[in-house]
Amino acid sequence: MPWWPEFIFRNFGLGGIFGAHARMLVESSSGLCLVLAPDRSEWTDLLVGRVMQRAWLALTECGLAAQPMTSIPILEGVRDFGSPELVRQVGRLRVGDFLRELRLLCPEMGSRRAAFILRFGYAPPPSARTGRQPVSAVMRCGRTEAVQAMARERCSAGTTRG
Repeated sequence: MPWWPEFIFRNFGLGGIFGAHARMLVESSSGLCLVLAPDRSEWTDLLVGRVMQRAWLALTECGLAAQPMTSIPILEGVRDFGSPELVRQVGRLRVGDFLRELRLLCPEMGSRRAAFILRFGYAPPPSARTGRQPVSAVMRCGRTEAVQAMARERCSAGTTRG
């Protein structure tokens, strides 16, 4: 994976978003998992989350640690949907140049977008764990029902994959 660190940092110019610590994280990875999406629909974003979770679990089952690297998809989203001022600020980071070169380096992307990136590798066991709250404490029923309704609608239309 020798080209990733130079590619990322050359294109973003180390402009405060990727510092020395981020560079070290990418360089120390065994690999990167790139989740691609054909569009920006809400349904596709749900499927991206599902694929990301499956990839993360598969990596964990293989004894690998995984860490999301969300800056690139977030910057692309800000560039495409942010306020004019925010878009001007992100434009200075040359996100478009980065994405064009990424497509050249990863021709498998085709016209799809990089929806999620995980870095992975072997790591020592965690030294601490974070407690989790019950699902009922962090999710409202209305939102759950809306997601379930959307899933039922897609399933009945025969547009699900996975």
